[in-house]
Amino acid sequence: MSATALLSRLSRTISAPGTPKQEAPKFDGMTVQSHGKYAKMSVAEAAVAFLKESRRSQRTIDIANELSSNGYEFSGNNPGAALTRALLRRSTSDRDLLKVGYGSWCLREFLSSKENAAFEHKARTSRGMRDAAKRGTKIGAKAKLTEAVAVKLKEQIAAGASARKASESVGISCTTFTKWKERIDAWTPGQPWPPEGPSPWHEDQAAPRLRAVK
Repeated sequence: MSATALLSRLSRTISAPGTPKQEAPKFDGMTVQSHGKYAKMSVAEAAVAFLKESRRSQRTIDIANELSSNGYEFSGNNPGAALTRALLRRSTSDRDLLKVGYGSWCLREFLSSKENAAFEHKARTSRGMRDAAKRGTKIGAKAKLTEAVAVKLKEQIAAGASARKASESVGISCTTFTKWKERIDAWTPGQPWPPEGPSPWHEDQAAPRLRAVK
């Protein structure tokens, strides 16, 4: 067979319907080209390699730009989210990667022993709280407005005490009593506590804002 005929046959074979299309390998939902210094690495491995090379923390967007310029093609519309998911999996499995600050990543080997100890303490606390929540344990301070307190409040209000004096006598704030007053009035001892019904926050009143913990 001549070279021309061979090339023609090969061309027909490649363009023939039903021929499976050869795709680049995928790692962590991203298409990886076969070239570049991060070739054949998962996105987390490539990110770790970049962090080792830079020897400092890097933002998610900077890591994504580095990988994109070296062979990675992000298949989704949100490369940052895909990269973040991959790095979070790496941080919980290999534990050599840490999320520091807002949207930045660092290798633990570049942190001091004191910084590593602080992150370990934070991780243990988070795991303990998650495990406790799974067991049904309520996290946080115990509620002051209990069923026994509600009974005392109803008795004092019925006796003519003001809302402020009644709430101070049982150790709760007048604001808390005011928020719950409608539900306490509709509740009678012996019924389940806390009482079911409308939210203690009025519809025209915004719920309390939570202060961000830094």
